[in-house]
Amino acid sequence: MDQVIYQSITDGNRDLTKSVSNSSNFLDKGNFSFRDITIERANGDIITADLIKYFRTGNYESNPFVKDGDLITIKKVSREAPKLSISGGVKTEIELEFRKGDSPQDLLEISGGFVDEADTSKLLVFRRSVAGVERIELSPNTWNTFELIPNDRVVVPLSRETDFSTSVWVYGEVETPGNFPIINGQTSASEILDLSGGVTSEALISAAYLVRNNNPKNGIPNDFNSDLLKRTSDQVLQGLEYLDAESRVSQNKVFIDLKDQNQLQNLKLYDGDRLYIPRDPQTIFVFGQVNNPGYFPFSGENNFTVSDYISRAGGFALAADKERVFVIKAGNSTWFDPLDTKIESGDKIFVDRQPIEELNALRTYEIQKAQLKNQRVQLIMTAITTITGIITTYVAITK
Repeated sequence: MDQVIYQSITDGNRDLTKSVSNSSNFLDKGNFSFRDITIERANGDIITADLIKYFRTGNYESNPFVKDGDLITIKKVSREAPKLSISGGVKTEIELEFRKGDSPQDLLEISGGFVDEADTSKLLVFRRSVAGVERIELSPNTWNTFELIPNDRVVVPLSRETDFSTSVWVYGEVETPGNFPIINGQTSASEILDLSGGVTSEALISAAYLVRNNNPKNGIPNDFNSDLLKRTSDQVLQGLEYLDAESRVSQNKVFIDLKDQNQLQNLKLYDGDRLYIPRDPQTIFVFGQVNNPGYFPFSGENNFTVSDYISRAGGFALAADKERVFVIKAGNSTWFDPLDTKIESGDKIFVDRQPIEELNALRTYEIQKAQLKNQRVQLIMTAITTITGIITTYVAITK
């Protein structure tokens, strides 16, 4: 039957002596009813075919052989035609055309069966009526015999038992890096650090961070959506562009202070999360407008200042803006004025440069400066001429 339908509603050559290997390609061709195809035999017998069920389950009874003289009828279906659906804990959630005699077991087979986390003890049927929506709970012994009606919705509930497959990864400076089991959304970062044996003496504890797994099933709250934020914002265009840039940076990162036990206990982990504990490099990176940018050994001395590290980097370059020197903290990359923070291992020191003049703007400025100078000279000459005139007039009058 599938070969006949393929050749009829596609651009096939209708040569049934040659089979088509991908005959299911016709299923998205037009609004045809592929679940209720009727075949009238030459002797008057009438049988039906359900090609959706055949392709989904391999049930040959749903795809009968055609015979010489058969009359095959395939109907068009409208958008408003009755439907059924199965969703929830199944391998393939699907909505399909209603066929009289369908049972929950039929839909379960068409969907590919249960997923591992499904609650296989019951099926839920939601049925709309004049009074509202009815919830019907079915035990397994009724799945074959319960007859569905048009527009019933079958839902397979998920098990409320703990998912024992959830885990997180811990990398870097811990005693035992690896993959550890968790209870999704309940196990804390503090517990995982304990399982991994704790951090080593070479860990840079100020730069630890967690990368969230953005799997929708984790249900992590406060998901960042810049488009939704823009809708009610009064930002100017540049502000919205900046918001887009921010949305692309570190939205799945959670920075962790390993010295803050309260944060570690309150930070809950989800399946697929990755915790990174970097090694302490015992260096300071100095860059920007210094003569010799690069990494320099960290000095733990309290009296060692930003100026000392800049001196190690060869001092300020010619274009350095000495009023714009910043300390960028390891881990969260927060910028500080050197007077507002303590230099720690892994930090960066950045020396900004004086603004680079754009050529046309510089020429315009020079012209304006020359014009202003000429105006001042003219003003002075006008004042001198005026004063001279007044004096001459006064002398003439007094004589």
